[in-house]
Amino acid sequence: MILDPRAFEASATAPRWIDIQGCVWRGPVNLLHKMPLASVSQYRDNETLVRFFRQILGVEDAKWSDYLDMLRELRENSNLFHEIHDKVLRLYQLFSTSILSSNDWAEIRQAIAPPQASYQVLTSIPQCFLRG
Repeated sequence: MILDPRAFEASATAPRWIDIQGCVWRGPVNLLHKMPLASVSQYRDNETLVRFFRQILGVEDAKWSDYLDMLRELRENSNLFHEIHDKVLRLYQLFSTSILSSNDWAEIRQAIAPPQASYQVLTSIPQCFLRG
């Protein structure tokens, strides 16, 4: 278990623990369900902890598959489009800056827009994202 980086915030009232699968080293804050440990200086600036998290525990930076998992979850669990609009746009921007193979892009296309989906565009996000 790892002390959640949010426990270092001034508004935190008690320690909160997360497991190793709920962490990334670097990644977007408040976008994924995985907490970026390097977002707090107490972890990022301590070389011993950096080595512990990165080399011993193997905590990696967020990658495109984490973004895809979040898009899938938003698609399955969100009821109102306006609540997820900004998150979806940020995730698409992260995809656009990721170095991906053609197989990776094929997996992303398949997950976001299955073959039976329509491609009507609604405020710059394919409506197929919200349809199954």
